[in-house]
Amino acid sequence: MKSEGLITFVSYLCTVIGLSASTGYAVTFYLTKYNILYLSGQSGYDETDLPYTYAIVECCIAGLTFFIGILGFSTVAKPTRRSILVCVVFFAAAGCLQGTFGMLRAWNLGLIGDDREKTCSDKSLVTGCPTTRFEYVHSREIAYSSPAGGDCTFWFWGSRPTPGTSSTSMMRLVDIEKQQCETSGQTLRECPNDRTTPNLDGGTFNGVNPRDIETYMNWADVRSYGWRDDPDLVRNLEETSNLKTLNLNKKHNMREIMEIQSHAAEKIVKTDRFTTAPSIAYCWYWGCNPVCHEQRFLINRWWLFSSLILCFLDIVNVIVASQILVKIPLKNKSVPIEEEEDDLELMAPLRGRRKRQLIQNPSGLMF
Repeated sequence: MKSEGLITFVSYLCTVIGLSASTGYAVTFYLTKYNILYLSGQSGYDETDLPYTYAIVECCIAGLTFFIGILGFSTVAKPTRRSILVCVVFFAAAGCLQGTFGMLRAWNLGLIGDDREKTCSDKSLVTGCPTTRFEYVHSREIAYSSPAGGDCTFWFWGSRPTPGTSSTSMMRLVDIEKQQCETSGQTLRECPNDRTTPNLDGGTFNGVNPRDIETYMNWADVRSYGWRDDPDLVRNLEETSNLKTLNLNKKHNMREIMEIQSHAAEKIVKTDRFTTAPSIAYCWYWGCNPVCHEQRFLINRWWLFSSLILCFLDIVNVIVASQILVKIPLKNKSVPIEEEEDDLELMAPLRGRRKRQLIQNPSGLMF
């Protein structure tokens, strides 16, 4: 293919990458809140929205690719070697960055490796995602999120039971209610629906009111993974409260979990207790479960495929731009020619019919 055809190809490819990728990322930014679990001055690095940050960088790279295609290939009929070389370096750097982001995304989503710490495949007690641990403990996938939270609202503590033994580890709220109803001699339909007062066999499960299980252990709710408005203050708001100017105190859900553990410590197996508040914000940001984190799950898969596709297209750009670079000839450097110092003989112009050459001052006349 001639250089003109290759230049046109790279130009169009840069335009497609820039416009398509930038638009796609912009749509996901519109649909998704950034750093929703981060509270300025209170949160640390573990509560930052890492996959979203990767997406912002990738969106900027896609935009730069669009402008590189215009400035380097569309507006110049015959680009110089230097400009093509700059484009090759940019495409190579962009491809490496996109490939790195793709690998990091696959790693954190649990698609590469198994049971890696603080990834969607982590099943450990201290750092594992609650939904991942639930599926591991119960040896099945989470199926639904409603009613009553479905498989997404469950008791936070518990490990996988040993073979031959029964366990109530990570019991769902719906099963807790059903168990308490059966204990009181009623069916689940006959049981009162008001969880704000003790009404079922003492009104607690392991010393905890089912209302608190529903509030703090709903793993389909983003607030369960980080900062939230104080539920007690929200519950006691007056109808005349001005919600626009209202500034509620923030509580960290994991600290509330530790408070709940202190009340139910005697009924929680010692090996299942936490010594420090776990940091599991990554579960929400990476969308580790397709049922409990449906939107984040889909968006993170889209970002993963985008990283891999953009990496491939950047590699294509590197190959084609390199071929254009090879086809551009090197300019020969001009070598200065030293002037001869010999005296030049002055010749008179040819005149007359015979065009005789006249010698200037032939007799050496002094005038």
